[in-house]
Amino acid sequence: MDPDDVTRQGLVDAGAKDLLYGAPILPGAMTLLAKIGPVQVMGVPACALYYKTTSFDLLLPRLLAGLAVTREDLARMGHGAFCIDCKVCTFPQKCPFGK
Repeated sequence: MDPDDVTRQGLVDAGAKDLLYGAPILPGAMTLLAKIGPVQVMGVPACALYYKTTSFDLLLPRLLAGLAVTREDLARMGHGAFCIDCKVCTFPQKCPFGK
């Protein structure tokens, strides 16, 4: 979700509430979270196409479990939220990403 992307405005026009934009997670700093009624919405930046592990991998399990993700949750994820792009990815078992 680049800053000039029209997706945010489209989501607001569709009734999105609780919009959170940006996360201290690399790759995936331009992640967007919102709700439209009871439906949770996540906008994933283009990095999800190029990296094996991104903010999507940290946030999707929480959303699928029905957990609300707050700005405070995202701030806490900033500690350890830098994927070091290991040659052999061990996420999530033996990886510090997002912990």
